[in-house]
Amino acid sequence: MTEQSGDVSNWNGQKFWVLSGNHFWWNLMQQRGGNNGSMGKLYRSQLDAGKKMHLGGFQECDDISIIMRDAQMESTHAHKQFGGALAIMWDKSVFGDEEIASSRRECDRVAHDRPGDQDYGFRLMCWVQLKHRDSARLVTFATLHGPLPVNTGGIDGPEDYVDKITAVKERVVPSDANDATFLMVGDFNNSFNSRAIKGLSERFDAVPENHGPGYDFDYHFVSKGAYKSGEGENIGHGGSDHPQMLAEIELN
Repeated sequence: MTEQSGDVSNWNGQKFWVLSGNHFWWNLMQQRGGNNGSMGKLYRSQLDAGKKMHLGGFQECDDISIIMRDAQMESTHAHKQFGGALAIMWDKSVFGDEEIASSRRECDRVAHDRPGDQDYGFRLMCWVQLKHRDSARLVTFATLHGPLPVNTGGIDGPEDYVDKITAVKERVVPSDANDATFLMVGDFNNSFNSRAIKGLSERFDAVPENHGPGYDFDYHFVSKGAYKSGEGENIGHGGSDHPQMLAEIELN
């Protein structure tokens, strides 16, 4: 159990189910036509099995509403689509119909790919602030897609990448401890032993991840001192090249 830092007031064991998913859009949707709705069907199968998706952050996702339609989640969940193929979804029964605040569509630049055949430009971090209905507390939730090549931190390196992520968090999260809870997911394009993931794990609480074979670039982070228990579970790929990682996160 992580010691409480004092930056975030206690949640007394509140649990949030948090999904991180890279949708491999150019291949799954553009080349394979959605693969018969395979991503949405994966999400639906998890919900039908009794799991929840209170918060979801997505990468390589041009239109999250398509996935939500295929998952039959349009009436239960709201969403915000951002630039850079990033999107956020939330359960309306937990966080209401509308966000309290959010990043602009272009979001915040946190890195830039290194020059070469994997240079897709700036990498973004997008966020929303939501009001938890039961407690009336604010929760800030972010999704991001990290720079290439993998394990480099992009053109400015891993330390700058971590600093910029932290700076966004410090700027947008309220200072009032009651509203200072921050959760972040993403395809960070960095593996477990990379300098970037190690650096982020010093600034935030890292949720343990059970990626299984294949990519280990997808992670959950929460405010320092807020994590109590839970781990990310690979629930399947749904037609993506990345595992879809779902964590039931218990907060101190």
